[in-house]
Amino acid sequence: MSSGAGLAVLGNMDVDTFFADYWQQKPLLLLGALTELPALSPDELAGLALEEGIESRLVIAHGNGSDWTLEHGPFADSRFADLPDSHWSLLVQAVDHWVPEVQALHAYFRFLPRWRVDDIMVSYAVDGGGVGPHFDSYDVFLLQGRGHRRWQLGQQCSAATPLVNSAPLPLLREFTPEEEYLLGPGDILYVPPGLAHWGIAEGESMTYSIGFRGPSLVEMFDDLATDLISRRDDFDDAYRDPPMRAALATGVIDKAFINGIKARLTDFLDDDHLLASWFARYMTRTKYSQSLATEEGLSVTLAHVLASGSPLRVHPASRCAAIEPQAYTAKVSATTSENAWLVAVDGETYVTTPRLAGVLSARQDLTADLLATFSEAESMLVNALLEQGSLEVVDDSP
Repeated sequence: MSSGAGLAVLGNMDVDTFFADYWQQKPLLLLGALTELPALSPDELAGLALEEGIESRLVIAHGNGSDWTLEHGPFADSRFADLPDSHWSLLVQAVDHWVPEVQALHAYFRFLPRWRVDDIMVSYAVDGGGVGPHFDSYDVFLLQGRGHRRWQLGQQCSAATPLVNSAPLPLLREFTPEEEYLLGPGDILYVPPGLAHWGIAEGESMTYSIGFRGPSLVEMFDDLATDLISRRDDFDDAYRDPPMRAALATGVIDKAFINGIKARLTDFLDDDHLLASWFARYMTRTKYSQSLATEEGLSVTLAHVLASGSPLRVHPASRCAAIEPQAYTAKVSATTSENAWLVAVDGETYVTTPRLAGVLSARQDLTADLLATFSEAESMLVNALLEQGSLEVVDDSP
């Protein structure tokens, strides 16, 4: 599908128009965007919140939103029997890792890179329930499932925006509604980073939040520095003074020193291979690695898969991205060829063929016929990914 083709979720809007006019700029309401919604029930969502290893939260508002309580799961089944009749919300992260119908929602957002998606959080709320006025540092599509939720959109915020100090949640100290929308089943509200918003359930309500990773530059620099420190033996660059002269021998740090270190850091970062491989590892690192490996999965090998004839697929909790050679070969070995692609899987990078990199990054099934044509190197990588849980055997049995 071309980038300019219209997609059902955007209605009649051209994808490039969405990117030019709305993406990371301003909100967009998409009425009746989806007609087929997951059949996830509140009881099923609550069941996930009982499980170890699944991140869940209960948010309870008191006194018409003047006071808040935040509880973290896993919860006991009896906890839900003790909740009030109104003004509470259950939030469960990464439901797409566990529920195939929720995972299927990703297909509607293929006009965006899959490796940019964080996860799909599902929130269930009773009348008056919500998480208060807040802002996110990332893009999010809010898909209304069952029931209705009223969304108010307010001011643009930043890291300097004052928050309520005493609240257990990052709630805004001041919230000025500027727009208001009532969402029903199948409606979607796109909210760009930094925009204040507050959703309040009207009756029972379930919302699917398709969130995209939005790390800050400070977080990215911190991770890059940690990555470089872990590989310090690979680098021998050291600090060097700018051209020295007697006038610089004072207690004042002259601008020549600042310009010199800026130039050295710029040269150091002008390394496509370094940045591409780090960025791919960083953006594909999974937050829920415990979702990947199972004892059953660890016992399966490629030989077993070929014998069974079953296809393989990328695990729902796994993250993949590929990088073409021209994007990273500026300073790599002369032996690197146009067939040597980088593929990042769950925070690690591998050199492989464009065929395997393309299949993994597109999250296509690896059929038995395809697997049988793989080279030894391709098969070794598939085996390694299968053993670590990044790939799983497709089981379509009921």
